[in-house]
Amino acid sequence: MALDESNNTDKKYSINGIEVIISEKDQNHVDSFMIDYVNDYRGKGLTIQSAGAC
Repeated sequence: MALDESNNTDKKYSINGIEVIISEKDQNHVDSFMIDYVNDYRGKGLTIQSAGAC
């Protein structure tokens, strides 16, 4: 996964007011991902977790 420019085959979603763009080839891999923002003693930023991950 990477931050990238979108193209014509990408799928666009609006989730809780945030626009998410997923490439068609990655769609099956990210269906169960959870994106979260954390701000704790380790730092702050986005985290991405797969369902069932520890």
